[in-house]
Parts: sequence; structure tokens; C-alpha cells
Amino acid sequence: MLLLHLSDIHFRKSEIGTAQDPNFHLRNELLRDVDHQRAKLGAVDAIIISGDIAFAAAPEEYEYATSWLNRLCDVAGCDMKSIFVVPGNHDVLRTHADQNLVQLLHCQIKNSQDPLDQISRQLANRDEARLLYGPLDNYNQFAGQFFCNLLPPDRTRTSRDLTLNDGSTLRLWGLNTALVSSSMDRPRDMFVDSACFQITREPGVTNLVMAHHHLSWLRQDRELEDHLNDVAPIQIFGHVHTNRIDLHRDHIRLTASATQP
Repeated sequence: MLLLHLSDIHFRKSEIGTAQDPNFHLRNELLRDVDHQRAKLGAVDAIIISGDIAFAAAPEEYEYATSWLNRLCDVAGCDMKSIFVVPGNHDVLRTHADQNLVQLLHCQIKNSQDPLDQISRQLANRDEARLLYGPLDNYNQFAGQFFCNLLPPDRTRTSRDLTLNDGSTLRLWGLNTALVSSSMDRPRDMFVDSACFQITREPGVTNLVMAHHHLSWLRQDRELEDHLNDVAPIQIFGHVHTNRIDLHRDHIRLTASATQP
């Protein structure tokens, strides 16, 4: 199984498709590198993107992303169905997330003695769930073409099974760490919902978990880390723009650099 992992692409509406795009050269070099690696290693089986596809969650940014990812798939030797994505903080439309009613929900979560219970209550309320997930509408339109869109309350994480060459299964899990993201973001002020703590082990299945925010940005960092270390031998993050490979006894934790600064 050959995976291509990208993170923090940050397609910016004011730059893409212009002569002043400062990252055009970088993207071209990335495509050349993928082509070179394919010649050595073979075609890519799946492309996984750990958030921040857009810069400001604008529809035009996702349209450009779709076009560029189609080109990337051609170079990598796979098709668009192989793409698996999760949202990042730049995939949140902040004009919606910063609205008073949405901020009220965020504050209730952040100030709660039991944040998981508070999130579950909000997701169970149709109007509150709509407010909470409204800032991800443009992202969900984009992610829907890869069957990675999020539909609360029952689909607040995504998964996909890939068959390994020995017949066993690599199960991809995508977590939403941008649940309470807005212009008010601070380290250790991000949250995930209860579904992220319900990843199970099964015979013949290896779990790979991907999220945008590194554990260090989550209020529930220790609890989620303990759960993932038990159930997910492969853990992949973005957001911090620093490349790290942490090898542990029972798992490996990968953190990506930014594809574009």
C-alpha cells in the first residue's frame, strides 16, 4: 500500500490562477517529485490530505483545489476516488464561525465541565447542530465528491477501507478537529466529539487515524492520545507545519509540513 500524504495546502483565492501566485513553482516541483517517486515506487494507492485545503474556505479555492488534485492524481497514477480528506481550521468559513450564536455554542463547550456531553447535546439539537457545522458548508461541498463530507449528528467522522496485499484491511479514519474553530482559535482550545473516542479494533484490520490539529492543540489531548495509542498504529496530523516522524513501540505518529507556506 502506497500512500501520498499532503497537508496545509492553503489555496488562497487572491493568488491562485494569477501571475503573482507565490506557490506556483512549489506546486510544480511537488508534481515533479511525485512523478519521480512513482517511477521508483509505482502508482499511489490513496492520497490523504489532513486539512487546510483552502485558505479562507471560499468556493473558488475549492474549485481550484479540485482541478489541481485531478492533475495530481494523473501524475500519481490514481483517480479522484482515492482521495481522503479531513477539515482544518482554514476550511472553516470564519464569517459564519464568528457569528454570535455560533460563538455562544463554542463558549458553552469550552466552559463546560463535561465538553463531550455538551457537544453531544448540541449535535442532538437540529438547530444547534446546523449552527455548529454551518461554517463547514463550503468544505462539505468539496469533500462530498470524495465521500468525506460530514453530516451531524451521525457522521461526524469519516472512514474508508483499503485492501492490503495480504487480504487484510487498512481502515482510514478521518476526525474533525475543527469543530469549534473560528478566529478565536488558541492552542489547547480545540475539541473533538464522542465519536472520535469510539474507534474499535477488529481482527484483520489496521486502523490509520488522520486529523488536522495535532494533539497539542486539543483540550482532550491526553484522553484522545491514550485512545489512539490503543487502537491506531498509524496516526497522522497536520497544522503545525513541522515535519515529524515519532516512532513508538506500538504506533507511529506522523506530522506533516505545510504543502504551501
